[in-house]
Amino acid sequence: MKSGEEQLEELRKWVEANHADAMCQLGCYYHKGGVGLLQDQTKAIELWTHSVKLGSSQAHWYLGNGSYEGEI
Repeated sequence: MKSGEEQLEELRKWVEANHADAMCQLGCYYHKGGVGLLQDQTKAIELWTHSVKLGSSQAHWYLGNGSYEGEI
């Protein structure tokens, strides 16, 4: 099993390649804090917004739900 650091490194490679699902997942990690990342709502919104532009309906849901719930 990969460590959190290894998972994060792999995920960031996918993000650099403009993979919408990877951006969405990394946004979730920044939103809640995970795999060693601190919460950063600004970064989460940035990643989700870019992911939406690449066609991610899941990232669109996170943006809408987060706004509705007052989390972002």
